[in-house]
Amino acid sequence: MENANSAILTYHSIDESNSAISTSAHDFERQMDALAGSSAAVVPLGEVRDRPGSIALTFDDGFRNFRTAAAPVLERHKFSATVFIVSGFCGNNNRWPGQCRDVPELPLMDWDEVREISSRGFSVGAHTVHHPDLRALPESEALREMADCKAEIEQQLGGTVTQFAYPYGSVPAHVRPPFELACGTRLSYLRPGADAIDLPRIDAFYLRAGPSAGSLFSARAAAYFGGRAILRNLRQWLSQ
Repeated sequence: MENANSAILTYHSIDESNSAISTSAHDFERQMDALAGSSAAVVPLGEVRDRPGSIALTFDDGFRNFRTAAAPVLERHKFSATVFIVSGFCGNNNRWPGQCRDVPELPLMDWDEVREISSRGFSVGAHTVHHPDLRALPESEALREMADCKAEIEQQLGGTVTQFAYPYGSVPAHVRPPFELACGTRLSYLRPGADAIDLPRIDAFYLRAGPSAGSLFSARAAAYFGGRAILRNLRQWLSQ
């Protein structure tokens, strides 16, 4: 029977630090090879809600290693991907206010590099100007973070930016993002009828000790991700 769910995978950095946001180059290549050998179609983010059993690939923050380490592997498999850019930090690094100290300091693509990956067929989405927790901002400031990022990317690349990722997965209840699609970090499959501005994703971190990328829709994978989601929600509740 055809799987009614689809999935969005979240990556950040392709590097060897073993941090919570990092996937090694070897593991990334192995995961993409597994996807290529599976029956699941890898589709653009804009299509994944309408393609049951499909997978979309997303990369948050716009690290330079997307261009050098991830893009060649994706191109070899003819995989699409969306890269979410923090516009105010392009050409700098990821040491924005509020960044966890356990996350390594890594260079981000500059605008020439962002234009290059766009010209190579990868989608570019918005990830705010300064990577704040939008829930902590007044409505006007939260909207400005999103709208100014969108405007800067559109000015730099041309075209319209329709896709967004919430920094830290923090979805503000008080403001609707000016995008067609918006991704959070809620750990779940993408089910039919999912809210287009609060799309769940599966972080690549959970592929380290869990199911392979090629078996995301197996019963074992569903049980694993479900259990991890419960534990993560419990930790968040206890930390409040």
